[in-house]
Amino acid sequence: MHPLRRPLVATAAVVFACAGVAGAAEVKPLDQSDTKAAPTGLSEPAVPRRANILIVITDDQRQGLNVMPAVRKYFTEQGRTYPSAFVTTPVCCPSRASIMTGQYAHNHHVQSNIPGVTLDEFVQRDTIQKRLHSDGYTTAYYGKFLNGWALTKDPNYFDTYALADVGDNSSDTRYYNTPFAVRNEGEVGQHEEIAEGYVTDYLGDEAVDFIDSHRNTPWLMILAPTAPHSPYTPESIYRDAWVGQWPGNEGVWEEDRSDKPPYVQAQDAQLSKGQYIRARQLRTLMSVDDVVERIFSTLRRIGESQDTLALYISDNGYMWGEHGLIAKDVPYTPAVKVRMLARWPAAIPAGSVDRRLVSNIDIAPTALAAAGLDPTGMDGRNLLDVSWARRRILLEHWCNVRACNLWAATRTKGHQYVEYYNADGRTTFREFYDLRRDPWQLRNLLYDGDSVNDPDWRPLAEQLAADRSCAGVSCP
Repeated sequence: MHPLRRPLVATAAVVFACAGVAGAAEVKPLDQSDTKAAPTGLSEPAVPRRANILIVITDDQRQGLNVMPAVRKYFTEQGRTYPSAFVTTPVCCPSRASIMTGQYAHNHHVQSNIPGVTLDEFVQRDTIQKRLHSDGYTTAYYGKFLNGWALTKDPNYFDTYALADVGDNSSDTRYYNTPFAVRNEGEVGQHEEIAEGYVTDYLGDEAVDFIDSHRNTPWLMILAPTAPHSPYTPESIYRDAWVGQWPGNEGVWEEDRSDKPPYVQAQDAQLSKGQYIRARQLRTLMSVDDVVERIFSTLRRIGESQDTLALYISDNGYMWGEHGLIAKDVPYTPAVKVRMLARWPAAIPAGSVDRRLVSNIDIAPTALAAAGLDPTGMDGRNLLDVSWARRRILLEHWCNVRACNLWAATRTKGHQYVEYYNADGRTTFREFYDLRRDPWQLRNLLYDGDSVNDPDWRPLAEQLAADRSCAGVSCP
């Protein structure tokens, strides 16, 4: 049953929940400067073999836990929060491919959302669904897969699936009466099915039925709702739900963008547009929260709550007017930083916080480790292993449907260095931000007119060039 209204938790309370409650265990490596850090001393519970794997991937979610009491209960209170989580390419398809492969996009080659350009590369790649399916897991995918995935095209290694044909960004069929390519377990081939009513409810029905039908057998289920992607259409019961008035932030109020690249200077989104998008996004997430409640209620009812590793992440963040941008395919914090959560009562202490730099490429190796499989060879790392820590993370972007902004960036906890490239690979613009003094990235130290504060970008450029071709253990 849907609550007609749910209380909006104050922003400060959400930050507190994501930072962990007083006394919560923290995963904090002793040496943050090396990817092979000394052991933390934190004694993790023994990891049981062959857990069920649930991965929830929302679409363009920047915030929203304040209107998601079920997600807060099951993940932040009963699981683990990752306050320094990033996606390596802030675009839907590359990010989803990274979640399923544990690889940076320069290795799995799904580098855009443009149908027919790079999506065909993905089907032959090594994925968690392939590895787990081969190891006896029953596998399922419900929701948005990769753009342009046509009916009759098999995504491979899923025993059952319902892949949404989401249409264009303004289409109402993204949320109501959505067409799906469906294959039920045991069937040969697939068929088209129209999900009558609200799409998130349909996905919830499919997810609960799948869990109920696979008791006592290991399974992988990826649940990928459309929410909160445009056109941000809330379920009718939440259409007017109160979500508070967002006051904006320093990034939205930035007046001088002369230190930013030309494409940023050309934008001029206002606070009111960001407020409109935020409100509608949060209302769509209320329905996602209802599905999360249904899933965990089902797991508890059939006695598999303790045996299920659940991971929650968005494929990217979203700009609500910061630097004049309404976008996601940019290197700025609101677009690349995401909510990332994990729950596994058998192996993850309740209310714990992992402050390491983590990302979407860490999902796949973690899932494999929970299944008792070796994740060696992936670019990401097993989140259940607390002995490592990253110095930096690589961010990268190619072309997208909207525009070709070729860029790559190195991000640490203290700074972010960005390079933009032309079609020939020549660097055309650079950005450097001191994140401790300038968390909203208001002052690009390389173009602020003050040469005294310019950092030495040459070693950063050299490291970034190496990272852009990394693979496996050589990756940050």
